[in-house]
Amino acid sequence: MEWVKFGFSALFIILGVIVFAIGTIGVYKFKFVLNRMHVASLLDTMGLFFIVLGCAIGRHFDAVSIKMLLVFGILWLTSPISSHFIAKLECLTDERLSEKVENDYEESKKLAFKEIEDSDKQEDE
Repeated sequence: MEWVKFGFSALFIILGVIVFAIGTIGVYKFKFVLNRMHVASLLDTMGLFFIVLGCAIGRHFDAVSIKMLLVFGILWLTSPISSHFIAKLECLTDERLSEKVENDYEESKKLAFKEIEDSDKQEDE
């Protein structure tokens, strides 16, 4: 039974490393910064999940495994939020972004600046 746990543990850890490698290749493959961020934010979360799951299986789901899963949960919540903030900053500061996207970028940018101005006014009051 110990060999089965070791096999699943090694399988998930190797799968996590492969997902990280694919994410790294994807980051260098895409030229547009928002595509790069999308690949990185998705695949680092999935790779980390597989590695933590493999480590938890290897530790027989003890207290340390619970701590690892809690750390994964925190990273699972914070990674998309930080990626969103960085992407929003890119959208607000890139002057040539309208040349790179297909939707109505200028209208979206005006709405975003209006939201920022409204939140600044609320903070001042």
